[in-house]
Amino acid sequence: MVSIAAAEIASAASEAAIAQAGEDAFTTAAANAEANNVPATTGQLNESASQIAELKSSVLQLQSIVAAQTATISAVQQANGIFPTQEVPVKEFFNIREGDIVQRIEAGFPVIPPAGALLAPHLYDLHGDRTYGLLKDGNRKSECEEYRLLVCISLYLSVANKAIEETIGEGLTPENSDTAILRPIINTYQEVESWFRKRIAFIRAKAASTNQDGQYIEYLRSHIYGQGDSAELGSAAIKKLEILFTAETQRAVRNQAAKEEGKKLLAKGKEPRGGADGGRGAFNRDKKTIAKPIRKAD
Repeated sequence: MVSIAAAEIASAASEAAIAQAGEDAFTTAAANAEANNVPATTGQLNESASQIAELKSSVLQLQSIVAAQTATISAVQQANGIFPTQEVPVKEFFNIREGDIVQRIEAGFPVIPPAGALLAPHLYDLHGDRTYGLLKDGNRKSECEEYRLLVCISLYLSVANKAIEETIGEGLTPENSDTAILRPIINTYQEVESWFRKRIAFIRAKAASTNQDGQYIEYLRSHIYGQGDSAELGSAAIKKLEILFTAETQRAVRNQAAKEEGKKLLAKGKEPRGGADGGRGAFNRDKKTIAKPIRKAD
């Protein structure tokens, strides 16, 4: 069974050949008449017309056969999951290296795709990124994969948002009729970027921190995801969070230790610190408060 394309080509070729044959028949009849210096007879013209009609009939038969074969081939292809290939339109992408726009976005991407890389957003090599190196060396594959995807795609999103803001956003004044439609869209994309950046910040802080205590990680997570200002997600702010957590933890430990000490003293029948009566009165062996003697006035 021939392919659909081959059958269509054969049909077109036959139709062209028949059309050419018809033209040749008329040309021949006219040439013969001119050579004999007599006009073409009605019989000659009718003979040529009859030949053309036969040829056209042959073309119709061939086209019918091609149509039937085409339908059969198409049905077989679809049954086997084969579909005619369609031309895929070429997509154009923004060049993140255009001008110095990649230098004007918020910091956070120490590694960018090399010159000559694909313009379409893709996962590029993060060799040189400290966090990526820590995760890779620690054989933390899932975190490494998530981090790479977040960083690479967020870079393209950040550059695109910057380009949109500079080319469209800056012209969205209250007087502009498009502001009510476009500004919320731009704000939404920028907010998506900020959440991606927060996740990247959390992974970086967790990978770099020497404090891997579960409580600290949750403390860190709540503070990072709870902040609205992405400028507070740098390494200095993360260090402050770790110091703050350590201080709060130590304070809680001291408070708990003081409570435990007080319980032990009461269990032994001793007076708590803070004076003869610890500020709460004296206690007997039954841990009952002994009333203070009332001093008579002199």
